[in-house]
Amino acid sequence: MTSTLHQKSTDPGDPPSRWHRWSGVATVLGTVIGGLSLVIAVLAWLIPRQSNPSPAPGPTQVTAKPVATGTTPTSGPTVAEAGVFLDADGFLPPEAGGDRLVEVPRQIRGKDGYASHPLAIRCPSNQTGDQSSDVTFLVRGRYVQFDATVRPYYPAGADQQSVTHVTLLTDTRERDNTLTTTEVTTQTRATPTAPKALSAAIDRAEKLTLRVRCEDPAGTIVLTDSRVTR
Repeated sequence: MTSTLHQKSTDPGDPPSRWHRWSGVATVLGTVIGGLSLVIAVLAWLIPRQSNPSPAPGPTQVTAKPVATGTTPTSGPTVAEAGVFLDADGFLPPEAGGDRLVEVPRQIRGKDGYASHPLAIRCPSNQTGDQSSDVTFLVRGRYVQFDATVRPYYPAGADQQSVTHVTLLTDTRERDNTLTTTEVTTQTRATPTAPKALSAAIDRAEKLTLRVRCEDPAGTIVLTDSRVTR
């Protein structure tokens, strides 16, 4: 008996069936869709980063280190509003006459009136060649005013009313580089019980000299708050 069923052609030269054509199209479409999905994913990752840029770094804040208070510079004179004091602890040591400076006598040391920046100058012996006690400071024209309070001290047994002379002299440098000495002020009325102020302008003074003369050589002349100011 001869079969009436037709055999499916397996000849490779036969044209592809409809199923095979659709399979090929589906493969191509799947590849394209996969590629588009990859592109969209990349764009979705890039676009948010570009639309939200990282903020620019702000200015760096520098915190100032606090300066300690109550300290004293380790070099150079300190000029306070009150001036530069000429006492033994001051920043202007004498250029000449330092041997005329003595300690404040024990009997008045630390007492009211004598404790504020005292500069004690011993009276001269009043012998030949020792008629005055001169103490000189080098100020180099940096100051314009001198101020002090003259407080004589005479020990027990000395004449408490003896006359004391405190004279202020300045050496001013001239154009030819010579120095001209000028007496700018003097104080003769101070006594142990009645101290007196001593003040003078010292503009352009290269040197400043305190000259002490005493009627009684046993005395000590204390200048309190002796200072120069700018």
